[in-house]
Amino acid sequence: MFGFVPSTDKSKDQLIETITKELVAEVITDNIGCLSVTILDNDSISYFRSYGKISKINPFLPDTSSLFRIGSVTKSFTTVLMLKLAEEGYFKLDDPIENYLPEVKSLKGYSDSTKITFRQLASHTAGIEREPGINGMRRGATSEWETKTLLSIPYTKLIHKPNTKMVYSNFGYSLLGLAISRAANTSYIKLINDKIFIPLKMHNSYFDVPKNKLNKLAPGISDNGRLNHKNTRVPRIEHKGLGYCVPGGGIYSTPSDLSNFLSLLMGTSKEKIISEESLMIMQNGMIKYPEAIRRTFTNVEYGLGTVVYNLDNNITVFSHSGSIPGYWTTYAFDNAKKTAVIIMLNYDKHLDNEGTVVKILNQL
Repeated sequence: MFGFVPSTDKSKDQLIETITKELVAEVITDNIGCLSVTILDNDSISYFRSYGKISKINPFLPDTSSLFRIGSVTKSFTTVLMLKLAEEGYFKLDDPIENYLPEVKSLKGYSDSTKITFRQLASHTAGIEREPGINGMRRGATSEWETKTLLSIPYTKLIHKPNTKMVYSNFGYSLLGLAISRAANTSYIKLINDKIFIPLKMHNSYFDVPKNKLNKLAPGISDNGRLNHKNTRVPRIEHKGLGYCVPGGGIYSTPSDLSNFLSLLMGTSKEKIISEESLMIMQNGMIKYPEAIRRTFTNVEYGLGTVVYNLDNNITVFSHSGSIPGYWTTYAFDNAKKTAVIIMLNYDKHLDNEGTVVKILNQL
């Protein structure tokens, strides 16, 4: 749907360079990877700008077909899939997932008074701890993710009663993906391909990158949380698979493909995968977001697979970010303006990338 559009808009160049200067400094000054900024208006890319180089072997600027891991942005895809299957009658959002995934009853602290629903998992209000309390489940081939999830359930705790607090949980999305798969009697990955990637013409989005597409992949660079200690070892290992974390962070995509998905979320896509009512449910803030990383903005909520920024100028911006060893991808969109911003970065330094895209969008 989209092609490469080089920047010719100097005013946008200046705005983006000002807001992203800290991110750009990392890839330019330190020579450690690449960064792309995409602006989408309605259903077309109106602006694309990239910095750095894909790798030492591929010393070129990334373009709209360059591949990055998108990490937790995958949660937005899993949520769209959930809403799609709910519309098709496979389950209701407030159904207990134990109806389809009875193994969930072995969660530590689970009882008849703590039944977990699809809606609660998608909004991080199920009360499940962020990661399971067992080693070795976070890595493993993509084909093993269901087995890793099931093995992890008895070692994972409910730390709050459902629907009382927000607890961001990667493992909660693993349970969500598995419950969706069980309800539809079809693998999660096939469902994502058939119901999202194919209809949206996301032909370069994957859970495992094909060998003939590896030349388009920007290799991930990790700083391991330590100053001046950057490596590609951990990201390279994780290309072999994320274990249980596939529904919460497993997708690879490109600026072009991700633009197709953002067009869907804004309601401007010609492919109406889910209804306007489902989009409204997804984008309705359900609970206050507690994490300090959103310190730049104070009125932030979480919907279903969507972060909701209620800005001081009475503008509401919807966003999600994904940080995974070697990568950071972030999107934000404004439904009133039908404009979206996407930043894709093959470096995982923990800067406020979500705040950055919200700032860009708010000033366009």
